[in-house]
Amino acid sequence: MRRREALKLLDDLKLKIINSSVLCPSEPAEKRTMFLSNIDQVLNFSVEAVQFFASKESGFGFETEAQIVRSAMERLLVMCDFLAGRLRMVERLAI
Repeated sequence: MRRREALKLLDDLKLKIINSSVLCPSEPAEKRTMFLSNIDQVLNFSVEAVQFFASKESGFGFETEAQIVRSAMERLLVMCDFLAGRLRMVERLAI
Protein backbone atom coordinates (compact mmCIF):
# COMPACT_ATOMS: atom_id res chain seq x y z
CA MET A 1 0.00 0.00 0.00
CA ARG A 2 1.35 3.40 -0.90
CA ARG A 3 1.79 6.15 1.64
CA ARG A 4 -0.97 8.35 0.17
CA GLU A 5 -3.43 5.48 0.25
CA ALA A 6 -2.52 4.69 3.84
CA LEU A 7 -2.94 8.34 4.87
CA LYS A 8 -6.33 8.45 3.14
CA LEU A 9 -7.43 5.44 5.18
CA LEU A 10 -6.36 7.20 8.38
CA ASP A 11 -8.37 10.29 7.41
CA ASP A 12 -11.47 8.12 7.07
CA LEU A 13 -10.88 6.39 10.41
CA LYS A 14 -13.35 7.41 13.09
CA LEU A 15 -11.99 7.01 16.62
CA LYS A 16 -13.61 7.65 19.96
CA ILE A 17 -11.50 8.23 23.06
CA ILE A 18 -12.98 6.13 25.84
CA ASN A 19 -10.33 6.78 28.48
CA SER A 20 -7.16 8.81 28.78
CA SER A 21 -4.61 8.61 31.58
CA VAL A 22 -1.09 9.57 32.59
CA LEU A 23 1.25 6.64 33.18
CA CYS A 24 3.91 6.64 35.89
CA PRO A 25 6.66 4.11 36.57
CA SER A 26 5.41 1.20 38.67
CA GLU A 27 8.34 1.65 41.09
CA PRO A 28 9.98 4.79 42.48
CA ALA A 29 12.83 6.07 40.32
CA GLU A 30 16.00 7.89 41.30
CA LYS A 31 15.56 11.66 41.00
CA ARG A 32 18.27 13.12 38.82
CA THR A 33 18.96 15.87 36.35
CA MET A 34 19.74 14.96 32.77
CA PHE A 35 21.20 17.29 30.17
CA LEU A 36 19.17 17.76 26.99
CA SER A 37 21.11 18.19 23.78
CA ASN A 38 20.51 21.27 21.64
CA ILE A 39 18.37 19.18 19.30
CA ASP A 40 16.24 17.93 22.19
CA GLN A 41 15.82 21.49 23.46
CA VAL A 42 14.71 22.82 20.07
CA LEU A 43 12.59 19.89 18.88
CA ASN A 44 10.25 19.80 21.86
CA PHE A 45 6.86 18.64 20.66
CA SER A 46 4.34 15.99 21.55
CA VAL A 47 3.66 13.10 19.25
CA GLU A 48 0.06 12.01 19.14
CA ALA A 49 -0.25 8.37 18.20
CA VAL A 50 -2.82 5.64 18.13
CA GLN A 51 -1.52 2.16 18.86
CA PHE A 52 -3.36 -0.89 17.57
CA PHE A 53 -2.91 -4.33 19.08
CA ALA A 54 -4.14 -7.57 17.59
CA SER A 55 -6.64 -9.13 19.93
CA LYS A 56 -6.02 -12.75 20.77
CA GLU A 57 -8.90 -14.97 21.73
CA SER A 58 -7.93 -14.57 25.38
CA GLY A 59 -11.45 -14.33 26.70
CA PHE A 60 -10.55 -11.12 28.54
CA GLY A 61 -12.72 -8.08 28.08
CA PHE A 62 -11.56 -4.72 26.76
CA GLU A 63 -10.92 -3.27 30.23
CA THR A 64 -8.74 -6.22 31.28
CA GLU A 65 -6.69 -6.09 28.09
CA ALA A 66 -6.27 -2.32 28.45
CA GLN A 67 -5.07 -2.82 32.04
CA ILE A 68 -2.53 -5.44 30.89
CA VAL A 69 -1.08 -2.99 28.33
CA ARG A 70 -1.12 -0.14 30.89
CA SER A 71 0.72 -2.27 33.50
CA ALA A 72 3.31 -3.38 30.95
CA MET A 73 4.01 0.24 29.99
CA GLU A 74 4.31 1.26 33.65
CA ARG A 75 6.88 -1.53 34.21
CA LEU A 76 8.76 -0.41 31.09
CA LEU A 77 9.01 3.12 32.49
CA VAL A 78 11.00 1.71 35.43
CA MET A 79 13.77 0.65 33.04
CA CYS A 80 13.38 3.68 30.75
CA ASP A 81 12.88 6.30 33.44
CA PHE A 82 14.16 9.09 31.18
CA LEU A 83 10.88 8.76 29.25
CA ALA A 84 8.88 9.42 32.42
CA GLY A 85 10.52 12.65 33.50
CA ARG A 86 9.46 16.27 33.61
CA LEU A 87 11.23 19.05 31.74
CA ARG A 88 12.36 22.23 33.42
CA MET A 89 14.98 24.88 32.74
CA VAL A 90 18.17 24.78 34.79
CA GLU A 91 20.16 28.01 34.82
CA ARG A 92 23.42 26.48 36.05
CA LEU A 93 25.30 24.08 33.79
CA ALA A 94 26.72 20.98 35.46
CA ILE A 95 29.90 19.51 34.02
